[in-house]
Amino acid sequence: MRPIIFALLTAFFWGLAPIFGKMGLTKLPPLAALFIRTFSISIAVGICLLVSYMGGYLPAFTLDKRTLIFIVLEGILASFLGHFAYFYALKEGNVSLVVPLSATYPLFALLFGILFLKESLALNKIVGALIVILGIIVMRL
Repeated sequence: MRPIIFALLTAFFWGLAPIFGKMGLTKLPPLAALFIRTFSISIAVGICLLVSYMGGYLPAFTLDKRTLIFIVLEGILASFLGHFAYFYALKEGNVSLVVPLSATYPLFALLFGILFLKESLALNKIVGALIVILGIIVMRL
């Protein structure tokens, strides 16, 4: 049940965030907005990390070069390039167009998962991808 609750919270936050983003972008260029957003998130995450492990210790983890490279690449692609493109689209376009189109990322994740991670392409994944595409078409009518 917890994963469902957190997934719904994610959808709620991700649905509400573009409204504030669009309002905040009226007087800011996308790159400046992304900097402010990223800086504030870094402070919030740092505080949460400190509070979470206050009086204790950080859980053990290994940080080898390969792991570091993958996490850095994920951050650059998602948090920098992806959000910069998203903020630019949000500044120039309507929330009702930008958000559904940007929410097609599961289609790209499916494709890249198959190509790079050798994940299987099952019928349920094909049907799910078609539903995402159909949903975008319906929302644009």
